[in-house]
Amino acid sequence: MDTLGREIAVLLPIGLKVFYVPPDCPIFLRGERIKLRIVQAQDAVRITFEKSRGVFVVKLLEIGPLLVAPALGDELASIAQSFARRGRKLAEDATEGIADTPPKNS
Repeated sequence: MDTLGREIAVLLPIGLKVFYVPPDCPIFLRGERIKLRIVQAQDAVRITFEKSRGVFVVKLLEIGPLLVAPALGDELASIAQSFARRGRKLAEDATEGIADTPPKNS
């Protein structure tokens, strides 16, 4: 992320995209307005944007868990949520297996 140049790189399922964040762009973290410098690498984001003269310009930037850019469509959002559910299930199963396994005596 380049806060001086007001650019943010976002990893999307279709690849890495760089967005320009204008100074007047609203940025929210859990419903509270924040400054661009608060956004951290690997934050989940939802971006409303438009393409202007070949540049992706952010109109609204929201930071939060499991957010998917609305421009990617409902189908992609559904896929992302499905993967998140599977990940949580795998983590739960792995934790249960560890907790339920008695220690082996040598």
